[in-house]
Amino acid sequence: MSGGSERDEHFLRLSFTVARRSLTHGNHPFGCVVVDADGKVLIETENGYMPDHDGTAHAERLAATQACRTLSREVLATSTLYSSAEPCAMCAGAIYWVGIGRVVYGPASTACAASPATIRRTRRSTCPVARSLPAASDRRKSSGRCLRTRPRRCTTACGPSSELNNSTS
Repeated sequence: MSGGSERDEHFLRLSFTVARRSLTHGNHPFGCVVVDADGKVLIETENGYMPDHDGTAHAERLAATQACRTLSREVLATSTLYSSAEPCAMCAGAIYWVGIGRVVYGPASTACAASPATIRRTRRSTCPVARSLPAASDRRKSSGRCLRTRPRRCTTACGPSSELNNSTS
């Protein structure tokens, strides 16, 4: 494995640990960490449904909220959010608007609910594909590249879904 893949695997595993911890708090098994360009963990969040029954308290959305309140735009743009599962549309939107520069995620939500067997399989997977996602205002004719008309609104995503999507192209 290359250095980037080893680093990604290390922090993805950490997000799985946070997801398992979430279960012990009565929440769904989802977790994420935000890491700066130097590899320092800045934020660690788990699903926060309990105790308030807040259906929007997904780990990634909570991390995005904390990130925009505590980190500079420069740090956000060079940070990576590692998530135990593919972020939902709400969380992806939050990550985009906050300006986190890169996302690495585990199994797609349609594939599992962070079961231990899936977590074991994902730990062994690598993430060779990273694509840039265009900004909302840049939807003209994107072909998997980031049209840089709005800097800081380009987020690179890496995960099983991007690998599957690229294999069909």
